[in-house]
Amino acid sequence: MSIRDVPDEVVNRVRAHAANQGKSLQGYVRELLERDARNTPPAHEGSRGTRLVMRLRALEQRSDYAHMSTDEYLELIRG
Repeated sequence: MSIRDVPDEVVNRVRAHAANQGKSLQGYVRELLERDARNTPPAHEGSRGTRLVMRLRALEQRSDYAHMSTDEYLELIRG
């Protein structure tokens, strides 16, 4: 999987989060994707807005995201 056009600022922040947890960038992002896949219902089970709110709530519970603004959460989720 490749993700293109991710702003440098976002990459740097995610890389810093990974380093703070002693993980590689790849391992950290894989963990985020796996967690999101487990915690997000299939598309037919809710509206896009509902899924986005669920993802935001899951991130808010993580201490390493506590300092982020809503806009930063959205940017991270949207990729």
